[in-house]
Amino acid sequence: METAFSWIGEIARFFGSLLPRLLIVKFSHNAVKYVHGSKVVLLEPGLHVYWPFVTEIEMCAVVRQVQSLQSQVLDTQDGVTVLVDGLICYSIDDTVAFLAENENSYDTIDDVATAAIRSVVVEHNFEELRSGSPRVNTQLTRQTQKMLQQFGVVVEYARFTNFARCRVLHLSGGPMTHVENHVTNPSQ
Repeated sequence: METAFSWIGEIARFFGSLLPRLLIVKFSHNAVKYVHGSKVVLLEPGLHVYWPFVTEIEMCAVVRQVQSLQSQVLDTQDGVTVLVDGLICYSIDDTVAFLAENENSYDTIDDVATAAIRSVVVEHNFEELRSGSPRVNTQLTRQTQKMLQQFGVVVEYARFTNFARCRVLHLSGGPMTHVENHVTNPSQ
């Protein structure tokens, strides 16, 4: 019986989409409005009106955020194999570039920041990285900012959260990582 009358709900939703709607964008967010699928409009905090029949809305936080990065097994400049985890603290300063000109924005942050960590690790020796040198932290933050700027992201800082010497063992089932000399938060 329910399915027999489901068409009534569909008709109500269709006619509801023809009416304008209100949208409140919080102080900590921005939104992008896609009108007719081709026009992109930035919506800053406040009250906005839109027509759902011809408009889609995508919202994101633009304030300070922290994202953990995936682990990587890398070789340092002096040939030591290490396991590195990291994090990035950032905010969004160009919402259109972040949402409308970039698919999977948060994945992009992870991928680009992970690549920045790799570029810094391969340029330094093991002892320099393990010491948590401020110079390494500064270089990591600058490299990450340089690479993420085009996506509308401002990097406050990027850091290693875990740094450990490791060995990669290749077994018949695939590679396996053995961690030695684990150091947590080498940058602090």
